[in-house]
Amino acid sequence: MNRLVKRFVLPLLPTAGHRWLRAYKAASPSHDHRDVAFVQVTPEIVFETYWKDVEAGKGPALVVWCDYRKVLKFDCFGKGRGHYHISVPVFSKRTEEFDRIFLPEETIEAQIERVVFELRTNLFYYLARAPHRRARKARIDEPQLTRAVEEVRKLLYERRLAALAHP
Repeated sequence: MNRLVKRFVLPLLPTAGHRWLRAYKAASPSHDHRDVAFVQVTPEIVFETYWKDVEAGKGPALVVWCDYRKVLKFDCFGKGRGHYHISVPVFSKRTEEFDRIFLPEETIEAQIERVVFELRTNLFYYLARAPHRRARKARIDEPQLTRAVEEVRKLLYERRLAALAHP
């Protein structure tokens, strides 16, 4: 899709923009994503949950999108494998990088609770340090965030239970 359209037209049409995101994901499914679901927090912030199965591990995952760009990614893979990525600016290159931080929790369930904690407690910190101006300027009401985080918790546990039922 044309960069100018993404930059100038889609932000003016937040509902259509998020339909575009869902259509984009549906049109190009990845081999490592199953059971994708979206939780819209604000017109520009969307949480994406799914089941991820890659060489590094398998488990429920979450991506925090702001203005169609990834800000955070969480992979709950269990002991020694669960981690998250933070989008940070890289000043030596004109790009961004995702730092990997391993989760100290040993079980997938404990890692899901860590994701909930990080979203409730530190999401504003991560948004403020994102390389994208719209992410840094994003505002979320406390009730909106609480509702979205509870929905994310439910979706991550559903993906975990579905995987246990159908390995």
